[in-house]
Amino acid sequence: MLDPHIAESILNAAAQIDKARAAYRKRQPDQAIKRCVSVLALPGIGGDQIDDAYRIYTDTLTNQLNAFDEVSIQADNWLATTPTDSGKVDALVAKAEAMMRIGNVGEARRLNSDANTAAAAASYTRGMAAAARQRGDLLWQRGENEKALIVLRQAVETFESLNDIPGQVLTLISLGIVYHMLSRYYPAIQTYLKAAALSDAIGDQTFLWIAYNNVGESYQQIYAMDKALDYHRKAASFVSHLDADLTRNLGLDLVAVGQKEEGLAKLREALEIGRRSEKDIELQALNSLADALFTTGDIAESRALAAELLDSARQMDYTRHMIRAVLILGRCAQVEGDMAAANKYFQDGFIMAQKTGETSVLWQIHAALADMLVASQPAIAAVHRTIAGDLLDSLARSIEDRGLREQFRREPSVARILRDYEHDDD
Repeated sequence: MLDPHIAESILNAAAQIDKARAAYRKRQPDQAIKRCVSVLALPGIGGDQIDDAYRIYTDTLTNQLNAFDEVSIQADNWLATTPTDSGKVDALVAKAEAMMRIGNVGEARRLNSDANTAAAAASYTRGMAAAARQRGDLLWQRGENEKALIVLRQAVETFESLNDIPGQVLTLISLGIVYHMLSRYYPAIQTYLKAAALSDAIGDQTFLWIAYNNVGESYQQIYAMDKALDYHRKAASFVSHLDADLTRNLGLDLVAVGQKEEGLAKLREALEIGRRSEKDIELQALNSLADALFTTGDIAESRALAAELLDSARQMDYTRHMIRAVLILGRCAQVEGDMAAANKYFQDGFIMAQKTGETSVLWQIHAALADMLVASQPAIAAVHRTIAGDLLDSLARSIEDRGLREQFRREPSVARILRDYEHDDD
């Protein structure tokens, strides 16, 4: 017969876990953590309750507080405490997530592999899907976008079959990122909006603002800046303070609509926040600030930030950031008259962008080479301009909304390349 005190402890744990989960969904991290800690201090609780408490605890630290050092500590405590195979798998995934976010990608890959192996051995389907989602993130961060696409699509299907909505939401956001990286912006927007709708349906605000933030970022890439700003402001309405990525996107929006000083201030703030949070966000902020400074004419600072970005990206083997760094460095060298250096940067970017399939970068590189060679090698410049036009035309055709497609074509930097293209879009 179960000891009455233990029975009471188990009932108390169940109630506290429900309240912790509700606090997590309402973005009340302090309450969520407080209740998880109280559960873990109760005597006689079962393995499932230990795992539930640690799942909410580490998810809160990861997704709402960006407290990755603490995630690592609690994941180790989880591994040492849980009696279940599923708990061990989820703890390994949580620790791998922390390592990935702080930039220790080698350790993240090792832990992810261990999690996948353990999940397969235990026939733990949800754990295999969670490890696959994380593996997809590790792939797109390295620029292996096509591989990531396959892995993430399979993970979404698995979460759907399990009716695991939080798992679907997180994986759809990752999938949307890959579409974005592949310059398939309209599918990215639709994927993010599906994630937002699912998140909203279960009353979980954790990823709702992230989905809206990413929708805005994809609209930026097709020059729909009014929609981008609307979605970024909508994302901001769900949070009590802006994180580095949302601050960065708002800065880009403001620069694009002509509020340059306010936009640059936001971008500098985003970089400052990014340096205190996760590494990938810091690199995105470096790229955005360097690019904005180039467009506003501060070539020296743009070049310095792009050089820092390139060095950090090389250390972490983040190809997508290396591509963006060399594109900015090539433009800076071009403005400064160092055509040999500019050509080298553009050629390096061209090779890397071909591997990652990033159309949005490839057309810019071809356009830059066309501009650089138009006087000295006009025939080669014409070839680069034609390729840039073909890529832009393909990108435009992928935008299913006719109004957005035409708006994209009218953007001055796009229209300049497409002026010789008279394709019928119907």
